[in-house]
Amino acid sequence: MSAPALAAYWAMRKAITAHGTLPDRTRFAVQLAASAAGGGPYTRTVNAVLAARAGWSTGEIAAIHQGAVPDDAQLTTLLHLAQQAARHRGRIDDRTWQAARRHGWSPAALLEALTLVTLVLFVDLVANTLDLVPDVPRRSATA
Repeated sequence: MSAPALAAYWAMRKAITAHGTLPDRTRFAVQLAASAAGGGPYTRTVNAVLAARAGWSTGEIAAIHQGAVPDDAQLTTLLHLAQQAARHRGRIDDRTWQAARRHGWSPAALLEALTLVTLVLFVDLVANTLDLVPDVPRRSATA
């Protein structure tokens, strides 16, 4: 592994951990939704396991893959934003942004979610380049 690539990854993770305000369940739901929309098998599997560890059920993980959380319109708007950003490399239409704002997400929270999308896309880029195979128990993942 490249020292700069590893340092960049750990810097992003440390910044998210030290300065993030989103709860872990929300954070891992965003990462899972982003990996489902724009990631390969490695990131989808890893983020499904992380979501399960954060307390999401198998059914909820399947729903998050689709960009929704039943009975949680607020989180669903954030997942839609994350998936749009992952699919279009950060391009989010005004309707999606405004829907998230109407559901109570501050601009700072939305930018934090975009940081999580960036982390997912970075890991996916490395995983695809190195042709990494998921190294986590697949029984915990819905991919």
